[in-house]
Parts: sequence; C-alpha cells; structure tokens
Amino acid sequence: MKHELREVFVHGDNRFAVLVDVETVHKRTGGHVKLQKIDLVTMKDGKCTSYAELFDTALVERAAGHGPRESND
Repeated sequence: MKHELREVFVHGDNRFAVLVDVETVHKRTGGHVKLQKIDLVTMKDGKCTSYAELFDTALVERAAGHGPRESND
C-alpha cells in the first residue's frame, strides 16, 4: 500500500484535514485501486481526540470483485 500526502488543511490550532493519494492491491482478487482519502483529525493536549477517514468505497468494492465493472471502451 502506498500513501502520498497531497495537502494539509488547518482549522484553528487543534483541527485539521489531510488529503492523501492511496494506491493498493486487493489481496484476494489482485484488483488495483487508486483513490484519494481525507482524514479529519481533532487534537487536544497533544493527543488525537477525534479521527474520521473518508473515501469512495465503490472503488474498493470494485477491486474486491463486487459491483459494476468499469468499461474499457
């Protein structure tokens, strides 16, 4: 799995979002996935108090062999 940091968005002194490019291969099917994800983080006293990861799950489902296939036409 490859993660590449694209951009960091800061809000105040304790909240930020991180935009990341991700490349991975599904272990069972060998399906290749490229996607972007956003991590939303809140910190307090140097510790993470809230974390959420957002990404398009349809891309992962296709790599797993579920859902519609993309056409090469």
